[in-house]
Amino acid sequence: MLAAPLFVVTPILGPDFVTSPSFSDFLTNAFAGLINSYTPEGPNGPAQFNALGNGATLTGGEFIETYSGGFNSWLGMANPVAPFDTEFGTALYFAVGILDDQGLATLRLEDLYVTETYLGTAYGSSAIGGVYRPTMFGVDATNSLVNSGEAATTLVKELWYIGTGFVVQLDQSNGGTPQDQLNFTAQVVRQLGDRTTMVCYSLADSAPPTNGSNCASVNIQAIPEPEQTALLGIGLIGLAIFRRYHA
Repeated sequence: MLAAPLFVVTPILGPDFVTSPSFSDFLTNAFAGLINSYTPEGPNGPAQFNALGNGATLTGGEFIETYSGGFNSWLGMANPVAPFDTEFGTALYFAVGILDDQGLATLRLEDLYVTETYLGTAYGSSAIGGVYRPTMFGVDATNSLVNSGEAATTLVKELWYIGTGFVVQLDQSNGGTPQDQLNFTAQVVRQLGDRTTMVCYSLADSAPPTNGSNCASVNIQAIPEPEQTALLGIGLIGLAIFRRYHA
């Protein structure tokens, strides 16, 4: 029986998959960084890849989308200067790399499952599904890329996936300037207290059989008690409206 493949999962902050004009370049830099032991890749800007450490602490403002508010933002800052001035917020991704430990083509996309917990709310296991694509590619036995619509049953020796994306929708209920709205949304997120956002990937049985799994997480910093008390009862809609998607 073959040994379990090597799983590596890491959280990343990057441009929003849905609204960003920089996502394609970010994807190129992210995969280069992941393959090269998480080294930074790309020039300074929204497409640059920098991995977060597993268990990193965030303040709640780093993954808010502002397309719904009609203004640009980056990492919780409204109307940022170039080269960030065309972005509509930042997304939190959990990227995964899976390698067969013997370099054999035993892995396949159809066996990849994800289990997610966002801001303390757990979601059951679900298949990534679909076909091989630029956001989820493989390397086959001949070292060729598998990323152009090949069937999910195609066997590969490496699987790379930019990961499940997560953003919080801007909460505009308190009004104010764009920066006020971003600050308020971040406070609403932190009102939850110390909550973990975690993503786990697992590999079901393949042919030949392989198994394995791994997780990564980030923690949201709780707000101080007086501030938390002041926020109780307001902005609750923002806690419930977020978007998670499989890129």
